[in-house]
Amino acid sequence: KIKPDGSGYSKLLDFAGATNGSYPFNSLFFDGAYLLGMTEQGGTNDMGTTFKIMPDGSGYSKLMDFEGTINGSYPYGSLYSDGNYLYGTTEQGGTNGMGTIFKYQYSTTEVNDFENTLQDILISPNPFSSSTTLEFNLSESENFTVTIFDVLGREIKNIPIGNLKQGKNKIKIDLSELNSGFYFCILKSTTNFQTIKLIKNNGI
Repeated sequence: KIKPDGSGYSKLLDFAGATNGSYPFNSLFFDGAYLLGMTEQGGTNDMGTTFKIMPDGSGYSKLMDFEGTINGSYPYGSLYSDGNYLYGTTEQGGTNGMGTIFKYQYSTTEVNDFENTLQDILISPNPFSSSTTLEFNLSESENFTVTIFDVLGREIKNIPIGNLKQGKNKIKIDLSELNSGFYFCILKSTTNFQTIKLIKNNGI
């Protein structure tokens, strides 16, 4: 990942072949929690993989190995999601060896081992014009950060919140500098990970 001004470069993952795929050849898709993508080769059968990884480089998981006749091989193109399934195409494989269209059901919580001590998050206002407030209860004191992403998975803003007390908490987020549109707010601590969809409308 890298910021639009060229700063903040960070390598999130090295592809290694059989273990996690090789030769990624498509765009990443952001579902509000994970970046999802495909590799054209590598994986168990060296025919490509689908994978997911968090924007900070943690939580990598190989979702599927392509197997040739069974489900296609050498995925080509980008993934699409309707919120329940991932959809994509392969260049080869399938019954006739000429490629496939596939769908794959997945869950954003498959590798999420957070205890989730967050309770009953309220967002107000949403939509908002300049700032919004998150209100929630914590069963124990924790140190939080808030990260804002756009719909393409680009990190827009990182806000260190610091230690929040047990019980009721309020966090005011100022996003007055952003354009109107949809954004994802990720509220994260050591044991919590919560994705919240935000709508900014500068015309309000």
